[in-house]
Amino acid sequence: MFLGNTRAQRMYFVVFYGSTADFAWVSDAAIIAYKGVEAFTKYAQESVDKVLIKLINKNVCFIKSLISLGTNKITKRTIN
Repeated sequence: MFLGNTRAQRMYFVVFYGSTADFAWVSDAAIIAYKGVEAFTKYAQESVDKVLIKLINKNVCFIKSLISLGTNKITKRTIN
């Protein structure tokens, strides 16, 4: 089956143990090496920070575009 991706992707069958056992196929891009709880906590925080920065940047761009639209409308109204 051709999925449009020319790079072969390795998948791992992972079993999750807890109150209920679960399983899933996970791509190699979603797996990180275990280096302890502290390293994982640091990695998780860095990942969250990256997402928050992207969201803030998108919102700032959106707000700037709204402001520029609003100032265009104001200047058109005052000229007419």
